[in-house]
Amino acid sequence: MSEKIRFGIPVHVNQALSALLQIEEWPELQLPLMNKIMIDEADITSIFDNIEFESTSIMISTFLSQENHEKFDEYDKLPIGHRCGTAISGIAGDFVINASQPSKTGNGSSLEFDGKGGAIRKANCRFHAINWEVYSENNKAQTWACEIDKPAAFRPFGNLRFQLNLEVLWGYFFQGVYDYYLLPRQQRVFMLIVPQEGVEFDREKFALDIMALSFVFGEQINVSSITGFGTECTPVAKIGGLVKSPTEPGWTTEPIPTVLTDDGETFAVEEVWIAPLFKRVSETVHNRPSVRLDYALDAYLDSIKPHVIASYLRLQVILESFSYWILKERNLAREGLVKDSNEWEKWVKKELKEKIHSLALDDYKDDLYLGIKGAYKHISGRRVQDAFQLFQLGWTETMKAEIKLRNDVVHMMEMSKRKDGKIDSADLLPRLRLLQVMLIALIARVVGYGGTIRFWKSGPHKENGWWRLDDDQKKEALHLFTNSVQP
Repeated sequence: MSEKIRFGIPVHVNQALSALLQIEEWPELQLPLMNKIMIDEADITSIFDNIEFESTSIMISTFLSQENHEKFDEYDKLPIGHRCGTAISGIAGDFVINASQPSKTGNGSSLEFDGKGGAIRKANCRFHAINWEVYSENNKAQTWACEIDKPAAFRPFGNLRFQLNLEVLWGYFFQGVYDYYLLPRQQRVFMLIVPQEGVEFDREKFALDIMALSFVFGEQINVSSITGFGTECTPVAKIGGLVKSPTEPGWTTEPIPTVLTDDGETFAVEEVWIAPLFKRVSETVHNRPSVRLDYALDAYLDSIKPHVIASYLRLQVILESFSYWILKERNLAREGLVKDSNEWEKWVKKELKEKIHSLALDDYKDDLYLGIKGAYKHISGRRVQDAFQLFQLGWTETMKAEIKLRNDVVHMMEMSKRKDGKIDSADLLPRLRLLQVMLIALIARVVGYGGTIRFWKSGPHKENGWWRLDDDQKKEALHLFTNSVQP
C-alpha cells in the first residue's frame, strides 16, 4: 500500500471551514434600504419598491404613486419581455448592486375605491436581470462559499481529511484558478473557495473552473449562488449562480475510474487521481484558449444525456474539431492533401471538368465537379488519428472503424441497424462510450495528465495496452490535505 504524502490546511482556511460547517442555516446577506437604483443612465429610485435575489437572476418590482406616475408609465407601457436597457446598478448603504440585460417580465393594475365615490389606481411593474452581484465597498470578501448537490462519483475517501470536533469528514481539495475545499454538509456538499492573497474573485473564471469540476466528476455541477465572507465569517458579498440542465440519474460518466465504472478494482487504490486531473484541466482552460478545451468539455458534458444518437453525433464532431485545434496549436494542422491547392483546382478545371460534366446526371453536374475539385481538402476523421499519434496514444482498429462511421449518423441520424431495419439498441451505448473514452484520452494528454482514465485497462475497444500511465504523477495523486495530525 502506498504511503500518503500529508499537507496541512492553512490556519485561516481551517477557521473558515470550522465556522461555516457548523452553521445550521446558510447565512443571508443583509442589505440596508436602497439609496439609489438605475437602469443604465435612467434613475428609477422614485418608482422602486422591492428587489429579490434568485439563483441566476434578480427581480425588481416598481410601483405607481401620484408623484412618480410619469416615470412609472414610461416603463409600464413597454411590452412584456421587452429589453429595457443593458445594465442595472444600485447602491444600498455601502453595498453596490450590479446586474445585466434587464427586461420587463410583468405588470399589473387595479382600482382601490376610497368609499367616497372615487378610486385610486394601483399598479406595479417588474423587471428581470441576470449576472447579478452584490458587494460591500468597505468590507472585502476574504473567502467565498456555496453549496452543491453531492456528485454521484463523490468518493467516501478523497484527498481532504477534516477533523470537525469529534467527527472526521472526507472530501476533496482542488487547485484551480482558486483553491477549492469540498466537504459533505448535511445532505449536500459545501464548497469553500479561497483566492490567493490579493486576487479578486471573478465570476467568469469561476465558471470555467465549474466546467472543469463538472468534467472530472462526470456530471453537471450547478451552483445556485456564491456568498462572500469577510472577517468572522460575516456575509459581505453575493453573486448569482451558474445553473444548467442537471445530469439525469444513471447518466453520470466520470472520466476516471471509480466504483461507478467497470474498472471497479481500481476503487481500492490509494491514489486520488481526480485532483491532478482537475488541476491540469483548469490550468489549460484558463491559459491556453487557442486549444479550445472549453468546447471539448462542453461537448463531453452534453454527451452524458439520454439522447444517444444526438450525443454520438456531438462527440464525432468535437473529436474532429478538437483534434484540429490541438494540431493547429502546434502548427501541425494540415489544411489539405496537395502541395498547392490553386494548382490542383486549375488542373481539375482544365483536364477533368468537361469529362466530369459528361458523366454526371444532369441535375448534379456542378455538384460532382465541385466535389472532385475540393477533394484535396483534409480527409474527415484523419485529424483524430493524427492527434492520437501526436500524443503516442494507441490508435486501435476499433477506434479507426468507429470514426469512419460518422457519416451514417450525420446523413441518416441512425447509428446501427439490424438486417430487419430495426435499431439495434444493444449496440448503441458501447459505441457512445468508446467515443467518450477517446475524447477523455485527448483531453487528458492535451492538459498533461498521465493518470488513470475511464476504461484505461480495457473497455469497449477490448484492446489492452493502449493507455500508458505516467508514474511521476503518482506522488501527486497520493497527496492528503488535513487539519489533523492523526493518521
